[in-house]
Amino acid sequence: DLAAGGRLDSWDIVLRDGATRGMALSGQDALVSADGKRAWSTCIEFPSNGVGSLLATQRWLNVASSGAPEWKLMQHRTIPYVEDMDAAAALRCDRRGCVALQRTGGVKGPVGMPGDGRA
Repeated sequence: DLAAGGRLDSWDIVLRDGATRGMALSGQDALVSADGKRAWSTCIEFPSNGVGSLLATQRWLNVASSGAPEWKLMQHRTIPYVEDMDAAAALRCDRRGCVALQRTGGVKGPVGMPGDGRA
C-alpha cells in the first residue's frame, strides 16, 4: 500500500539494464471479450538466471475508436509459480510502474495473490 509507505517504481526503473533480457516464456494464452474492447493474457515467465518461474497475467484495453485494434496494457501481475503453494509476494503493475506486495503474518483468507482486488 503506497499510503503505508510502499514504493512505486516507474517503468524506467523496472525495465532498466535489460531486466527482462533473456527471459523465456511458455504457455501463453489470451482471451478477447465478445465486444472486442477488453482482453486478458497469461503466460509462465522463466527469468534469465534460470531460477524459478512466474505466473504472469495481463489485462488489456482496446483504445481504438474504430478500425484495427490498438491494445493498451492496463495491468500486469506476476507471482512465483509453484504447484500447490500460496504466493507470499506479488508484483502489481499499471501505467505508472510496479509495486511489490508481500504477505505478512501468514496466509489469511482464500488462496490468491497478495493485494488481490478487482483486476
